[in-house]
Amino acid sequence: MNKLNFQNLSAIAEILSSVAVLATLVFLVYELRQNTDAIRANTYQEMNAVISESNGIFLANPEVSEFILRTASNADNLTPSDSIRLRAFVSSMYRHADNIHFQYQIGTIDRRQMESLLIPMILNMRRRGTLRTQWEEGEDKLLLHPDLVAYIDAEIHKTE
Repeated sequence: MNKLNFQNLSAIAEILSSVAVLATLVFLVYELRQNTDAIRANTYQEMNAVISESNGIFLANPEVSEFILRTASNADNLTPSDSIRLRAFVSSMYRHADNIHFQYQIGTIDRRQMESLLIPMILNMRRRGTLRTQWEEGEDKLLLHPDLVAYIDAEIHKTE
């Protein structure tokens, strides 16, 4: 009788430990999902903050706005200093777009978020000007992911 009670207690303990392991796994999955959602939200918020910061520079500094306006027209309006600044601006813009696309690829932002983050750049590049020429003739885009290049090309020509 003593042996039977020990076996029963052992079986009950084993069942209870299995339930505890299962409960722990469910809790960990729940926590992991919450953490993933928080990471996604933070990533999207940080990317929007970068755009807001850039917009703040344009609003606070008329010289920067005028420079962007000159780059929206054609290269004839650019001074040698403007050309250097444009080179840095384009490089920065491409790196930002590449980071947005990378975040989309790894799943920290969804397609709609990627599109909303890229639209300011695409709208600037739809204009026929130096930025558009830099995109169409520049070799920098070869450094970007081919899917991103295809997406930007399609969006630039969407309204034509």
